[in-house]
Amino acid sequence: MKLSGAYDEGDRTGIWTQNYSDGQTAFTLNYKKGAADGLQIWYHPNGQKAAEVQYKKGEQKDYSLWDETGQSLNKELLEKPKLKSADELWEWVSQNTEEGFTAVDDYSGYSIHISPQGKVDSVVILDSSDVKTDQAIKNALLETEWEPGFSFGMNAPSVVKVKFYIRSARVVSELQVMYSISHDTYGTFKLYPDLKNGKSQPKLYTIVEEMPYFPGGNQAMFEWLGSNTRYPEKARKNGDQGTVYVTFVVDQDGMVVDARILKGVSKALDKEALRVVNNMPAWTPGRQRGKAVKVQFNLPIRFYLREKN
Repeated sequence: MKLSGAYDEGDRTGIWTQNYSDGQTAFTLNYKKGAADGLQIWYHPNGQKAAEVQYKKGEQKDYSLWDETGQSLNKELLEKPKLKSADELWEWVSQNTEEGFTAVDDYSGYSIHISPQGKVDSVVILDSSDVKTDQAIKNALLETEWEPGFSFGMNAPSVVKVKFYIRSARVVSELQVMYSISHDTYGTFKLYPDLKNGKSQPKLYTIVEEMPYFPGGNQAMFEWLGSNTRYPEKARKNGDQGTVYVTFVVDQDGMVVDARILKGVSKALDKEALRVVNNMPAWTPGRQRGKAVKVQFNLPIRFYLREKN
């Protein structure tokens, strides 16, 4: 059944409810001027209370959780699915893909759909590399084992979106991982990469007391970029040229991570700019108050064709 309740001048107000298909109450929510306010209660399909969450003017204040038998649970209100097969997803994929797939320096992205029981229901290819590589990685992801996502006292369907970096025909790292937890009765919640074990990862800076630096300094960096950037043949044939702006993070270990395009020129040039940035050697990390920190950079990479005489 649909979520039902009253509106006051376009805002939700009072008690809103939704039932399971058999008529059992799924949850009751209290609203004031469009914001959650007061006690919100979720129920298991068997009628047992699953969660009580106290809100005030839209802000969560406190909560309690129970399993289907009424036993208290010591868990976060929302928990992302956890990989059981290996410590890192990319390591599992690297170890469980056949040798010899064709991608050499490339990226590929996938959406992994996980059931409330922790089973991988499906894998969708988001960013294709090539057919053989895509299928090899997809097959490996289908074999992964997970602890399911958790939402408001219940295991819940979830989606993991991941992008892998491939070098020398092997998966060598994860570039991006995003999680979303679906609750059949209350929508979808996104848990981003900076949420890990319920705690935020270190702050991301743009300016620090000691900025990160490329081995040898800026001049060495531009020389390295010049020597390692390849003009894509497709872009050359199409006459594509211009400046690609890439943003990336130098983490606490000096590694270049989270590279993405701020402003692109063409698919081929954008892809080459990301490839060369992700291939950079380790930097000396930035420091703030004596501690190594994550620092974000924006970098222009110029592609210009020489005019033929």
